[in-house]
Amino acid sequence: MKRLSWPNLTRSSVLSIETRSSVSEASDILVYVSRDWSVLAAMKEASWLARQRSRTPQERLEAAARLRDWAHQVHSEADANSSRTADLANHARLASMFRLADAWLTR
Repeated sequence: MKRLSWPNLTRSSVLSIETRSSVSEASDILVYVSRDWSVLAAMKEASWLARQRSRTPQERLEAAARLRDWAHQVHSEADANSSRTADLANHARLASMFRLADAWLTR
């Protein structure tokens, strides 16, 4: 079975099986499992990066708010005072490390 690779891989060939209502032939399954998954991962990453770069600042803030809301639903203790205090301490420690690194690099 020939493995799909970047030069002959198109978005339609990637999506061809997923868009069908059913897989009717064993050859479809063989084509699916013989894909070059690293190419698909690269395509996905490129698509995600393009989407992120095209977002406005407002859209980015809204996405961050949705992510925060989701995290709060999943981990209800995320906003507890002890968590916030520990998080602040971690941020302060990281900022201190950045200052030390900057001082060392600019000497």
